[in-house]
Amino acid sequence: EADAALKVDAKNYGVAALLGQHYLSQRDFRNAERYLRVAVSGPSPRRAARSQLALLALAAGARADAYSLLEAEVGDYPGNQVARRLLAKILGEDQRWLDQREHVAFLSRANPDDPQAARALAQCLFNLQDYGGARTALDTARLFAPDDPDILLLHANHLAKEGRREEGLEVLKQANAANERRI
Repeated sequence: EADAALKVDAKNYGVAALLGQHYLSQRDFRNAERYLRVAVSGPSPRRAARSQLALLALAAGARADAYSLLEAEVGDYPGNQVARRLLAKILGEDQRWLDQREHVAFLSRANPDDPQAARALAQCLFNLQDYGGARTALDTARLFAPDDPDILLLHANHLAKEGRREEGLEVLKQANAANERRI
């Protein structure tokens, strides 16, 4: 029925976005991409369709395409947390910490109780050698997820950076134990 509606009106971007999402959920990536491309082709691209296309691009190894789609999505829809999360991941993998900071800071502000958002901000700030800012974000992450192995590992590294090596080694043991429990 939706396919028929799109055939009648090829510029029905909302229907195209819904069909793209449907085919994506069915793991029919070829049709998902086809409809999502229609959804973003108009003068006002459908919200989140570019994020979904970016996921397909990442899966295909087209990082530059994914990055361009996500940048455009955040430009049009600055509150799109999925797009910001994906951008932060790409930028972190590329060690572009200054660019990553904008997105992880946004996500941390938008989700103040999310330990992973706080951890991502702490890691970014640590990489930028802003150890005071990293400590603040890390303390927030530890408040909500004190036994998370990734948070513990960052805490151990931060303690070592502060010259508290013995304490850092103890926290590293906790991180390893927590990671074993997670596996």
